[in-house]
Amino acid sequence: MMMDEISSAQGRFEMKKTFLQISRRIKRRIPRRKIHFGDLQGTEPLCRNYGFSRGKPVDRFFIEQFMAHHQSCIQGKVLEVLNSNYTRKYGGNRVTTFDVLDINPQNPHATVVDDLRTLASIRDQSYDCVILTQTLHLIDDDSGALRQVYRILAPGGFLLLTVPCISHVPRTPEDGVWNRFYTDHGVEYLLKKHFHPSRFTIAPHGNLPAATAFLYGLAMQDLDRSLLEHHDPAYPLIIGALAQKPVSSDESAPNNLPSPPA
Repeated sequence: MMMDEISSAQGRFEMKKTFLQISRRIKRRIPRRKIHFGDLQGTEPLCRNYGFSRGKPVDRFFIEQFMAHHQSCIQGKVLEVLNSNYTRKYGGNRVTTFDVLDINPQNPHATVVDDLRTLASIRDQSYDCVILTQTLHLIDDDSGALRQVYRILAPGGFLLLTVPCISHVPRTPEDGVWNRFYTDHGVEYLLKKHFHPSRFTIAPHGNLPAATAFLYGLAMQDLDRSLLEHHDPAYPLIIGALAQKPVSSDESAPNNLPSPPA
């Protein structure tokens, strides 16, 4: 009886071995489907300025999606960097007053000229909302900048933050010096230095075709909207984060943060 069982086991092993050998031969014979790259065949992008020459840059779709989802947090006294576009577009009548921050005194929109790393001209607890989109990667001391943002936020105030995850690296002076890219885990590590984990939510935004299109300098108008509305956390174009300064000294108390976009 024992010999029969051994023979049966050996037979099954030989059959499996033969099957694997045949499978490998078949796979080797199947030709790979040829990819036709078309306009994406060359080494030069279609636009080196984020796609502005073709329309609205692809990353703006995800930034605006993030801002729209959290627009209820844009209220009271608001501080935005470079211009007031998102404050005006998403704040509505919830905004009582706003300022525009820039280190460049030549910016005609700036009402506060200061360095984000120090914000020496801004008093503690001055703002109910700070909008910081696609800026933190230009700051050599990003943790120091967030420390100042936390300081100037009023109790219960919100930070709306977006940072790049995938992009070409601009080489023109007006684009500033890019110091880094971010992942969702990197943003979490950074925010935890200043905000209690219960006080922020983080969400990656983007997908493979959107990231590819952005790198090639395509615009939103070049893509079908269905390609933009799909989210794949393995290929994020930007990372969005909403953080809130606690109302009281008990930072572990329950929060009222809106959930991140689906």
